[in-house]
Amino acid sequence: MAFDRKTGRQVYSTPLRIYAWSSPVSFTDPNGKLWVVTGDCAGNLYLIDGRTGEIKTRRNVGNNFESSATVSLSVHAAQQYIKYQSINRQ
Repeated sequence: MAFDRKTGRQVYSTPLRIYAWSSPVSFTDPNGKLWVVTGDCAGNLYLIDGRTGEIKTRRNVGNNFESSATVSLSVHAAQQYIKYQSINRQ
């Protein structure tokens, strides 16, 4: 969910495929676009447009997300990469 910080009203809500324990992480890319990254309990990693709530990308990385993602943004050859770290506890 996203809220307007002035009014407190809900701006959007983005349903995921399955519930999530982790908190979403927001960041701004070099072009000023706001993004949100979060993971769910089925191992899906989501890249969400921070202004609209639209899911832009979903990838299954195979591990349950039990904590918030760590975002490291790098730009290389006009492409942007989001790195994530997963600790698999066996």
